[in-house]
Amino acid sequence: MTTEQKVQELYFPQAKKREWDNGVIQYSTVRGDTEVLISHVPPHTIIEPHEHPEAQIGIVLKGELQMTVGQSTQLLTPLESAYIAPPFVPHGASNLTDEEVIAIDIKRLKDGEEYTAPPTYFLDIFKTRDLLPGMEVTFFLWRTGWSL
Repeated sequence: MTTEQKVQELYFPQAKKREWDNGVIQYSTVRGDTEVLISHVPPHTIIEPHEHPEAQIGIVLKGELQMTVGQSTQLLTPLESAYIAPPFVPHGASNLTDEEVIAIDIKRLKDGEEYTAPPTYFLDIFKTRDLLPGMEVTFFLWRTGWSL
């Protein structure tokens, strides 16, 4: 086994492909208490509201996704906003367009960890800047009604 294969096996487990009845295809990789999902959502597809014990955060990479978390709904566009679904908070989504949506979600379940309710389930991109030359970072901002 090469060093590259050992590193990949240790830090980046091989993704598993899941195909859902509604046509959604997901690639999932799990490391410890964290799961990273890349989802391909076909046009005109509904992901029914569901809940689970993991906290989840996600962002759209391609296309538009109407996301509902709790009683709040927002249209997510590529790299413009993210959502947070705390444990056991119902959430679902709809691709109402003629294009495939690609999204990334991160789920985490850590025994004994408590989660507080966020002021909103949606975050906007706030600012992009270089921390170091060539190291660009994007920040998110809670929607609270105040501006910078």
